[in-house]
Amino acid sequence: MQPAVLSSCCGCRREGSWGSPGDMRSSGLFAVRGGSGRLIKAAFIKRPSLLTRKPAVYLLTTGTQNSLPALHIFNSNAQWLAEVFDLEAEESRCLPVDMLRDSAVSDREMKWSEQEILEKKGIRTREANLVVRLDAAGIRRFKRMHPPGIILSLTGVSAICSRKTGRLWPIASRGRCPRFRWSETAAFDRELNNNVRGLGDRPHMHVGWVSGAPYAYALLMYGRRHGMAKYAEAGAAVLDKIASGLSPCGIFWASWIVDRGWTTGWNPRRNWLQARTIAEATLFMIRALRFERERGFEHEDWKRAVLSNLRFAMEHQREDGNFGSYYDCEQGTVEEWDGAGGMLWIAALLEGADVLGEPEFARAAVRAGGYYERFVRDEYIYGAPEDVHLTPTSEDAYNAVVAYVLLYEHDRDNRWLELAARAADWMMTFRWTYNIEFPRHSLLRQYDFRSRGADQASSSNQHLHNYGLFCVPEMLRLWKYTGDAYYLERTRDHLACFLQFIAREDGDFNAYKGMVTERFYNTNCFQPKGMMLTLSHSWCVGLVLYAAQEALAWQDELRLSDISVRGREGTAS
Repeated sequence: MQPAVLSSCCGCRREGSWGSPGDMRSSGLFAVRGGSGRLIKAAFIKRPSLLTRKPAVYLLTTGTQNSLPALHIFNSNAQWLAEVFDLEAEESRCLPVDMLRDSAVSDREMKWSEQEILEKKGIRTREANLVVRLDAAGIRRFKRMHPPGIILSLTGVSAICSRKTGRLWPIASRGRCPRFRWSETAAFDRELNNNVRGLGDRPHMHVGWVSGAPYAYALLMYGRRHGMAKYAEAGAAVLDKIASGLSPCGIFWASWIVDRGWTTGWNPRRNWLQARTIAEATLFMIRALRFERERGFEHEDWKRAVLSNLRFAMEHQREDGNFGSYYDCEQGTVEEWDGAGGMLWIAALLEGADVLGEPEFARAAVRAGGYYERFVRDEYIYGAPEDVHLTPTSEDAYNAVVAYVLLYEHDRDNRWLELAARAADWMMTFRWTYNIEFPRHSLLRQYDFRSRGADQASSSNQHLHNYGLFCVPEMLRLWKYTGDAYYLERTRDHLACFLQFIAREDGDFNAYKGMVTERFYNTNCFQPKGMMLTLSHSWCVGLVLYAAQEALAWQDELRLSDISVRGREGTAS
């Protein structure tokens, strides 16, 4: 149980439904009736002295194993936050209350009392009018029922712990992580975004797929290679954050959301984690680990997280090689075996086997290659994206190309090379081979957008997107292995297409410098043909950065500088 003190901002006494002052001297369970009429079970306790050096709730952080004293829970702009005090930095921080799962008592002693901390903050101690004992669920109910102006002061000593598994779930990981929080989207129109309470901005982070590890890796690479410490630090901090977010079953959580903490993502059920998202995060954390190791940097927390994920995949693999597509986040059971959502585990296991020296990972990957072969030969690969359950998409093709190119590089079996080529050919069924004629006054027509080389997301999600940049290095190696220039030319088309629409300066296509959209509308499916989605997506920017760096080794063969930028003939020579 987690003790808490309830007080109003003005320190006035709230009686009536909250009980009489005489109740303060009693103990045991009682019912507090909130504004909604619902009952909260709680227990009275006596307020400890503020002079004690064991005053506050400790919020255990991962990585450094530091503890932060929690001062208050309060409402700000319709968001409930826990205020903590960083003893080293001597500054307060606010963390979302919804990240609280459960509490466990600790007896660690602080170097300062709560009174001393409040004095450092310049805040006078508020007189408590009611003291109750609440667990994490009680705190969540409390914040739903009470308006701003009520402060919940924490007085016990706790860490965050899973009720079911006993696994510690951190409320925050490393003090610098909130500073480098990844935002999945940012609105083009900043003024409108402010007027709609920031709904165009999504201060969330998936661990893979639409944000997270792949793009943090790209930023880390760029920062290291160009001596830009700020970029490298930001990329590493995002990877630190992801490494700290292991679910109770031992694999990554899917997403981190402001005011909610770690979540399972956009899956059919709230307790499911999707294989592709987790495998992609694992793959790119392995690549980051290798990249950093080559430059003399070690990240033991990344290594531990990667091992936990890979061992989970191997241990839950079915005898026929299937990894499954969805997992229960608590129990770790495979909840859905259908689809090819687990295919990207092949790539993660192969690269993990090499980086970590674990040959059994590679054996599991080879077994999986045999199972997923039928999806490629049937030309019906499905299950990659979280938000479209078991649907065939271009993203499934990208994953298949990566998986089978890496399998070929592992043992040089021509069977894998054939499957990689088949996957690439299926991928081209989503790729535009000519330049669409957009309506005369549309933005894409005015900017002379060339659609050649763009991929349609899927038949049910009709827009052009740049996710094919995900497999640029594998496509270029496929060309090398097969000697078929078709794969070089199509990769060139894709790169050229999505180098067109990066905002060169503020105001370019009504965006801000560096912004890249997810959607170019090639039909009237969601928006009129010729429009674009006025949101910049981190994954779209990140994939341009990733693919451009990977393509540098092939710049002489790609000859991107030779591509015409005027006219609508659609030639790329």
